[in-house]
Amino acid sequence: MICLMLLPYMLNYLRTIHFYVRKMPTSPGYSQKLTLICKVAIWLLSNKLTLNIKKSKFMIISRKHHVPSLSIGINNTQLEQCDSYKYLGIFIDKDLSWRTHIQYITKKVLKACGAIAKLRHCVCIDTLKNVYYSLVYSYIRYGLMIWGNSSSSALSSLHTALHKVLRVMTFALLEI
Repeated sequence: MICLMLLPYMLNYLRTIHFYVRKMPTSPGYSQKLTLICKVAIWLLSNKLTLNIKKSKFMIISRKHHVPSLSIGINNTQLEQCDSYKYLGIFIDKDLSWRTHIQYITKKVLKACGAIAKLRHCVCIDTLKNVYYSLVYSYIRYGLMIWGNSSSSALSSLHTALHKVLRVMTFALLEI
């Protein structure tokens, strides 16, 4: 099964195109599905749209450790294979462990922790809560249904960063 998504098709250039192929490269019928890329390229040309091949990438999503290598080319230009991709603000990685996205959120939370640490001496706790909800909670909440069921080892760094923010906000001492 292949799902093709073209957004938005009314512009003179193509902003986003995603192919989802559910079979491995060694499975029968896979080459037929790759001809869809050629059909899309022909459709783009006939509708006077361009695809920026330099910005195009592909990713093989699998939990297997040994995935066969694959090279995809359009107009004699090879596409780059990537390990993670940011789509709608969420990093999708090749094994769906969400570690890349969790690391991204952890960095954002720690930056917000620095801002809260500077503000806590100047403002009341209600203002700190508003800053927390705008700088931290919004990142935690977005896409939580997708990445929130990750392994506890992947979430441990984010958990620690969130506790640090709460300790900074409440002037709590570090528990040893």
